[in-house]
Amino acid sequence: GDAVWFEGEWVPIIMYEEPFKIGPKPDAEVLIETIEYVPHHGPIRPGSKTEGKAITIRWNGLWPSDEVETMLGWVYAKNVDEWMEAANHFSIGATNWVAGDVEGNTGYNPHVRLPYREQLDPNFPPYMPLPGDGGYEWVGWVPNERLPHVVNRPLGYVVTANNDIAGTTIDNDLLNDAEYYQSVVNVGQRGYRAGRITERIQEKIDQGEKFTLKDMSDIQAD
Repeated sequence: GDAVWFEGEWVPIIMYEEPFKIGPKPDAEVLIETIEYVPHHGPIRPGSKTEGKAITIRWNGLWPSDEVETMLGWVYAKNVDEWMEAANHFSIGATNWVAGDVEGNTGYNPHVRLPYREQLDPNFPPYMPLPGDGGYEWVGWVPNERLPHVVNRPLGYVVTANNDIAGTTIDNDLLNDAEYYQSVVNVGQRGYRAGRITERIQEKIDQGEKFTLKDMSDIQAD
């Protein structure tokens, strides 16, 4: 009831109160909620305690992050290389960031602080609740060089549309690679959009035509 079993010992649950203001008015009601927090995993989901078990939420957004460093870096970046370096500070919520500079260089860096997992077990995939007894822990963050990114892609362009950019779904097994890159959202995106964008771009290139803003708008709306 007041502790969790982790790596062979009991770890006390931390209890604290969190005020939630309901509405924007100065005299708005303030609700005081008691939060149960497992030190190595995160808060217990309210209402999830049942028969000696509970669900805790572990998310990289519960750690301090420095997205502001990314935004400031982009303001002052003079080229794609500086832009790429600044993007490496973006920690939470991987986003398809792309950039280009006046020299014609392009960069793609969907940087995120990605957990490196102790093991990837088909019986307990990361997109489902995992046992909390210590066997399925995060053991650090995937290094930047192993996260998807590219400068001056050989094809001359970069396509992103929530598709599998790492290629880990090609064999229909999300769990046989060193890192787990996918989310449940992305697994549902089978690449049709990225395939169509690539098709449209390649058609223009094969015809020897240059792209206009209207071309890009038409592709976006296809």
